[in-house]
Amino acid sequence: MTRGKIDFPAIILLTILLTSSFLVVLWFNRHKKEESFPSRLKIVATIFPLFDIVRSIAGDKAETILILPPGASPHTFELTPGKVKEISGARLVFKIGGLDDWIDKASENSPYVKKITVEQGIEFLASGEGEKTRDPHYWLAAKNGKIIARNIYEELVSLDPGHKNYYFRNLEDFLSSLDEADQEIKKELADIKNKKIIVFHDAWRYFAAEYGLEIAGVFEPSSGRGLAPRDLKNLTETAKKSGVKAIFSEPQFSVDALAPLAGDLGLEIYVLDPIAGVPGRESYIDLLRYNSRIFYQALK
Repeated sequence: MTRGKIDFPAIILLTILLTSSFLVVLWFNRHKKEESFPSRLKIVATIFPLFDIVRSIAGDKAETILILPPGASPHTFELTPGKVKEISGARLVFKIGGLDDWIDKASENSPYVKKITVEQGIEFLASGEGEKTRDPHYWLAAKNGKIIARNIYEELVSLDPGHKNYYFRNLEDFLSSLDEADQEIKKELADIKNKKIIVFHDAWRYFAAEYGLEIAGVFEPSSGRGLAPRDLKNLTETAKKSGVKAIFSEPQFSVDALAPLAGDLGLEIYVLDPIAGVPGRESYIDLLRYNSRIFYQALK
């Protein structure tokens, strides 16, 4: 190029090369984004009650994945490599918090995932471990199920506003069905005279508060830790004085430890289920109705 003169062909060639490079970068970024954010959302829920509420509202606009297998306990569950792989590409992870924090580590390497606890608006009860410890089993009351559903709806709309009306219709249908079940349960349990219960696992405070039951004792106040001999003696005396009619276990735990206590008191062991996801308990609403029937059968 001669000094003092502009070489237009060279400038044109350079402009073409720069423009081409820019277009290639745009195409690559768009292609990469399309791979990272598929048109159908991928959503993860830690436990079955959350999973069912999510799929009820998200419908066919999302692939909803359940992490905790039916019959497993969230207190003792350990993630497998296969489950970690399932989380890859998820945009939302719905969790309880304090119960299923094992999901946090599994989703660390998913760059676009957002972890959501569904507790906004929940009035927490204290657990049996002390007034400062929140009981995380809040989904076991229908009024909290409604709050959870609305929180899930808000997150779905925030991520996918184009389908807001679709999600809203599903939310309304879910809340209507849950209201109906809630009224049926209240009616079913209203006429029980002795509402004092002994439970194996300290998971039933919200259900009891919602439907007028009274927890007289807990056999295992925290996961994996049973009562000391003195506390077990006190529990036995409490059961006798209060006229407790049944002891309640769960399918996620062995009833073997309860058998001696039940035998001493002459009581039958009934099995509640805080998680469900098995035949006969295939929805969140089924879960609430099932437990109501068990309480009614044991206490009527």
